[in-house]
Amino acid sequence: NVTGTLPIANGGTNLTSGFLNGGGLAMADTFRLSANRSADTSEDITTNIERVDTDGFGQLGTGVTESSGIFTFPSTGIYYLELTVAFYIVADNAANVSIYTTTDGTNYDDAAIVSTGNQSGGANEFTVSNRFIFDVTNTSTHKVKLTSHSIGGGSYVRGQTDRNRTSIMFLKLGAT
Repeated sequence: NVTGTLPIANGGTNLTSGFLNGGGLAMADTFRLSANRSADTSEDITTNIERVDTDGFGQLGTGVTESSGIFTFPSTGIYYLELTVAFYIVADNAANVSIYTTTDGTNYDDAAIVSTGNQSGGANEFTVSNRFIFDVTNTSTHKVKLTSHSIGGGSYVRGQTDRNRTSIMFLKLGAT
């Protein structure tokens, strides 16, 4: 167990770090897309979502739950979300996947987006990621979902059941 302090930016006071004192993360979980997905219009991703379960995956704590593409948090707190998307894009096409959040349980807003496009003559693969820190103050109203949109014909989001190609990671950083 390592102990120590971190200086606060203004200089005069030290802040004991929970990480340095063995506190670490409060929760860690990852879900992935288990099959390829294509959609010409904006659509919520509601199927082929699975919790990672291969290659020694280590979930910490209770983890989030997923039902029909809606992710529910196990407790209030500050969460780090990281979306990584593998795209297969044919020439002159583009694709996007977004993290949508709600704080009222009904109205979702586009909190973070991953986008790519291909102007070359052939098909290419791209892996893109984006992050968002979400303050969950109420687990019954603060939710997350993924939406794919603007995926051109012949292009798709890559999914796979035995490795992460497209995934979302949830890390609880601490109390809200």
